[in-house]
Amino acid sequence: MKKVNLNKFSYKFIHFFCIGVLFSIIILPIIGIFAFSIVPLYAWKDGIIPRFFTFENFRLFFSSPTLKAPFINSLSMSLISTLGACIIAFFVSYMIHQRKMKGKKYFAFLIMIPYIIPTSSLGINALITFSNPTKLLLGKSLVGTTLLLPLMYFVSGIPLIYKSTSSVMIKIPESYEEASRALGGNFIDSFTKIIFPLVLPGIVAGAILNFVGKIGEYTMAVLLYVPFNKPVSIDIVSSMGFDDIGVAMVYGVFITIISSIFIVIQKIVEKNIKI
Repeated sequence: MKKVNLNKFSYKFIHFFCIGVLFSIIILPIIGIFAFSIVPLYAWKDGIIPRFFTFENFRLFFSSPTLKAPFINSLSMSLISTLGACIIAFFVSYMIHQRKMKGKKYFAFLIMIPYIIPTSSLGINALITFSNPTKLLLGKSLVGTTLLLPLMYFVSGIPLIYKSTSSVMIKIPESYEEASRALGGNFIDSFTKIIFPLVLPGIVAGAILNFVGKIGEYTMAVLLYVPFNKPVSIDIVSSMGFDDIGVAMVYGVFITIISSIFIVIQKIVEKNIKI
């Protein structure tokens, strides 16, 4: 094969062309979200470029409990399910990588199954599984309740947090815990003062990615939500259906801001993962 020599001009052209393409794909939709959030109701139908802008949509959001409720629901369900998934993922990762557990390879595969299955299939399976009263549920059904959606958020979040936690846990030598025991530390001391602090950045990184992803999740939400815990993704689609794009984009602005803040935190945490 012949070597292709690129002169300085060609290199710069390709460089800036790639930057322009990435800017168009990533940045412009975000700019569009912020721009449409300050467009009045139906004003965008008057032309390609609206004649005037206003912050009325933001005033409506902060003054209306009905508009704030879906956003608060999504934040609370995402937070609670993520915290629960962190606990399970941490202990499972510890048992697989730090303890001599039989069949740990098979168990590690089983815990990743919710990640392999499409979210729509998970939602449908949840409707089928929890539709009939069982002894495990104290003779009750979860379908039509506010518990089913956050429960499936919890189940679907475990694999991601487990992988993030395991990526740190697997690097911790078993000799750390053995040295702690040799110096007189008990299991609780070794667990809380050595293992947990070392693996905490991995837990936080996975938890942030899961939390950010669950805030605007739609596929599972549309199958499992009830009016009392309607998530923000459902309200965004409803607003778009009524041509109320401004309110839908206000939701998008807050989701974008929160996601950006947590992603920055996640990047900072990743830099501190040192073992």
